Parts: sequence; C-alpha cells; structure tokens
Amino acid sequence: MDIAIRPVGDEQLDTFDRAVGAGCSYHSSDEELVQARERYHRGFDRRIFAAFDGEQIVATGINVPMAITLPGGASLPMAAVTAITTRPTHRRRGLVTSMIGTLIDDAAAHGDPIAGLWASESVIYGRFGYGIAIEADSWELERQYAAFESSVAISGSVRMVDTVADARAAYEQVWQRAHAAQPGMPKRTDRMWDVRLMTQGEGTIQFAVLYEEAGRCDGYAFYRVRPDSRDGLPQNEVIIQELVTVTDAAHAALWRFVCSIDLSKTIRASNRAVDDPLLWMLADPRRLARRTRDAIWLRIIDVPRTLEARTYGISGALVLDVVDAFRPQSGGRFRLDSDGVHATCVRTDAAPDLKLSAADLAAIYLGGTSCSVLARAGRIEEHTAGALRTADLLFATERAPWCPQGW
Repeated sequence: MDIAIRPVGDEQLDTFDRAVGAGCSYHSSDEELVQARERYHRGFDRRIFAAFDGEQIVATGINVPMAITLPGGASLPMAAVTAITTRPTHRRRGLVTSMIGTLIDDAAAHGDPIAGLWASESVIYGRFGYGIAIEADSWELERQYAAFESSVAISGSVRMVDTVADARAAYEQVWQRAHAAQPGMPKRTDRMWDVRLMTQGEGTIQFAVLYEEAGRCDGYAFYRVRPDSRDGLPQNEVIIQELVTVTDAAHAALWRFVCSIDLSKTIRASNRAVDDPLLWMLADPRRLARRTRDAIWLRIIDVPRTLEARTYGISGALVLDVVDAFRPQSGGRFRLDSDGVHATCVRTDAAPDLKLSAADLAAIYLGGTSCSVLARAGRIEEHTAGALRTADLLFATERAPWCPQGW
C-alpha cells in the first residue's frame, strides 16, 4: 500500500499524539494526552502533517510559524520544525526524508525563508541542508564555590513574586526588549506565554524573581528547587528554568541571587548563551562545569531574502556558490553586497569566491561560527584569496546567537 503524507486536522490530534509517542518510544495515558494538548497544541499555531499507511499514522512532522531576531535587530519569519518521528515498524523507508521535504515545501509556500529545529540526534539533519547555527551551554555549580570576584555596579533590587503569573506583564516586556537585541531569540506570542506559565507537570515554575531598577523591570528568573538532604544536611538543587535580562546589572544581580539560595548545594542551568559572562564573574571559574552542545539547526530556503535580512560587520562583497543537494532550487550562485548596514543578494553567473553547502551557509548565518573554522574542517572551499577573511568579518556578530525558547 502506498504511504501518503497529508495535513492532519484537529479531530485527529489524539491519534497524531499517540503516533508521536510511538515514534519516540513512550506511551501517553488519556490524561497525559489532554495535558500535552493544553501545553503544546494550545501554545502554538501549527501546521501538522502525517504519513498515513492506510488509516494508521506512521510518521509525523509539524511546522510552527515563528520569527527570530537577526544580527542588526530585524526579525525574520521561520518555520519551527518539531515532532519528527517514524513508527518503529516503518523505519528505513525514507519517511523522514519525505516528511522533511514536505515541511520545507510547506514553509516555502507560507513565505518562511528559513526553517529551524532542535535535533533529537545530531546525525540526522545535515543531509537535509540544516546546519548548527546556535550552540548552548549547560552549567553545574556547587554553591560553596559560587563566590563572585567581579561584578558591575548594581543599584536596583531583586524581588520575589508571590504568584508566578502575577508578574506576567514584567516578564513579557523584558522578553520583548531582550528579543529585539539578541540574535536567534524568537518572538514569544501570548499563547506561548500562556503555556510557559502553566503550573502542571515536571516543568512547573516554582519560583520567580524580578530585578527592578528606576521603576522598571530589567530581568527575571524562573527556577525550581529539588529538595534533598543527606545525614541531616541540606542538599537542595536549584534548577534555573529561564533567566533573561536586558542590562548587565540585572544579569549580575539575578545570578548572585540564585547562587546564594539557602539550603541549596548545587545550581544547574541549561541552554545558556555560550558567551554568557558568568564564568568571568566567578572567583573560582573552574568550578563552573560547562558542557556545550548543538542547539538550533537552521535551514535556509530562500537565500537572497535571508541574506538581505541581516546586517553585516563590514562593507564588502562575495560570490557564494551554495550547493544544496537536498533542494537544488534553493541553491546556486549568489552575489552578496553589503555597505555595513544594508545588503543585497542576487543570483549571478560570476566566478565564486567561496563554495559551501546549504548547511554551512546556515551555520555561519547568525554568527555562531566562522567561515575560516569551517574551511579548516574541510567544509568550505576558498576560490579567491582573502575571501575567507572577508566572510569572517562580514558575518561576525557582537553577541553569540542564543535561543531560550524551546518547541
């Protein structure tokens, strides 16, 4: 029987969610399905697709319309890809390849020039033109070693919020201000905030604190405390769920606060920006255990529109030969011209300065890595002397890209 990929309607969501569970090797009870629908389907507009073998869903995929901030502050529409699964009985039949192709075509049809995802396995998505555009750190720090040696001046104060949802307006305005300046950070809609502040499940936000200065909120932190003790000694674990700031003072004050909570032994945080300055604030920086891993994988669908949307570090021009084996119509030869503020990108027949894959163009796009690094890895070819240095300077950013929003 032929397998067909088609959109999924709301009346099929329970079946779809169970298929996702089958593909990820977990089983959801009826109650858990209701909770998942509240937390996920309620929080996002989405375009849902499934591969059907007869009446059975055997593969799944979703595009969520989002918009992320680019270097320079512009916002670009993005199809946020999620729920890519295949039923165990139908693996190795090309269903993931077909689903990814369907989602890319759907993104293009809806005017999304890029797609992005969190990868369950890093081996999967490079062949589809996705590149590692954002990395993130996970941290662990023992409270006894959390002494601060350096800090900016702090003239505001930290305030605990009695009920997490009470300060929603403050969180939203901090996120909006941070989003405007942070490459890779997506806009968070009202529906996404609804879900973020829900109080069910293991991800429950137990505590929230604000940093306030001169009558405004410049940062907030959500955290949970996992209670523990051994031989009568407190061993609580503080788990940072979200800490977003718009000033150095807010950043310093909130980290000082969460690293000094009584009865705690360990502070853990995941998905932190790789250029977060906390390491340089600690008196004993080696005690901050760090692990860096891939976070957001980007896929460029419309090269001219995508490259024209961001600003660049210098005035300069490059001809890029973009090899897109998975979607050849998205590849080709493009001339990028920047005056340091605005840029144009058009197709050309001129000789290339650099040759690179669609995945590697996505990797350098937000400034998370450089062309020179990828060239040293054998991934980019320099055809014109000096082109790598020009590319490094063009795509360089003041801040590393960071995406504190999951999907």
